[in-house]
Amino acid sequence: MSKVWSMDRSAAKQLAAYVNGMADRVQQEKGLAPPAGSVPSDDDLAEILEVAFWASVIPDEGRYSPFALVFCPPESGCLKVSERALTPENVAKLAPVATDLARIGVQRGEAGLVIWGVNPGHATFLNVRAVAPGHIVVSMDFENLASFRGNEGVSLVTEHPTKGPHGLGRLHVMALLGDCFASTQSPAKRVLTGLCLLMTADAMRAHRNGGTILVLPDREDARTGALEWLELGPNRLVDSVGLQPIFDKYLPMLNDMADPVGAATLVDGLGGYLINRRERADPSLLQPTTVLGNLTAIDGALVVTEEFEILAFGATIRQPSTGPIKDVIYRRSFLDYNNPARQGAEVRIGALGGTRRRSSAMFVANNYDTVALTASHDGPLSFAAWFVNVGEVEGPRPHLMTDLETILD
Repeated sequence: MSKVWSMDRSAAKQLAAYVNGMADRVQQEKGLAPPAGSVPSDDDLAEILEVAFWASVIPDEGRYSPFALVFCPPESGCLKVSERALTPENVAKLAPVATDLARIGVQRGEAGLVIWGVNPGHATFLNVRAVAPGHIVVSMDFENLASFRGNEGVSLVTEHPTKGPHGLGRLHVMALLGDCFASTQSPAKRVLTGLCLLMTADAMRAHRNGGTILVLPDREDARTGALEWLELGPNRLVDSVGLQPIFDKYLPMLNDMADPVGAATLVDGLGGYLINRRERADPSLLQPTTVLGNLTAIDGALVVTEEFEILAFGATIRQPSTGPIKDVIYRRSFLDYNNPARQGAEVRIGALGGTRRRSSAMFVANNYDTVALTASHDGPLSFAAWFVNVGEVEGPRPHLMTDLETILD
């Protein structure tokens, strides 16, 4: 089936005016002054958005490369090239370079907007990121302000009652992943578990083979039923130390904090990673979680406990031959994280796209207190877990949260 893309100058101008307004408010709230030459006019930002959108749907040997554009002048350490016009074709040619923290630099020249080269490293100005074909996200200082996909724009900004406006970031993904363990872990431990899952997800997506990680309860009696859904195969581990040394190191720093999520941003080795400066992450955290993520490149699922003790990799999810089967799950997009009016809907698991996503959703739906994190080879990231929607009085039910890659790229 052919894909339908939609982005015109009118939509781009509307989004640009909103983004520039929100960026200004966020900067004022934080007391930030934008670097000289890094604030595009509404018209310039609209053109950048439109070009990025159309560049994102140009394939390179059948694959679509994520990339980022930033409006700023070149500075020391940047890679300057001969200037060229800002067009979708020129952006698409440079897209493979603009991965991770590298961005395609754009500024206004005498004849219009031009590409001047590549800006590596952390940027405090507006970034226009193509996270998937036809899916654009605008961020500032690693806070995501807005998303535009197909023909739908979504605000990613929350009006906090005391902290003012702020966008979504890795901190929110970590907190949401940690909330999956609300019934079994303390608040501080949930923060570290969410962070470890976030790091594992990064590594799982980086190898671009797709993968699944299944998290089972620590108590052996609580995971008996889940193991009946799994064929662990020949890669069952008989000795795995897990990440207990990580918890021993960081839990004392977070246990006494009223807000362990916010406190994590102030801890060396954790805070840098949460604002996307991966080079500042504690190697004792980054290295083992990278190994975990790389194990998902093997066909089958990586199976771990809540302490990240590895039970097996390359495992197969199978449906037991007896007993009732729950075949529905509550699906919600992370893009609606700040919108209580869009809580998602219950869907048939068989109607979900992707074999990995269907099998992991079926596994979690039928096994309470388990969590599944699934990455597709082309980028999308989702997780399934049991929790309660805000404002609901019913008990927890299985959820499938999609679109996490929007926040992480």
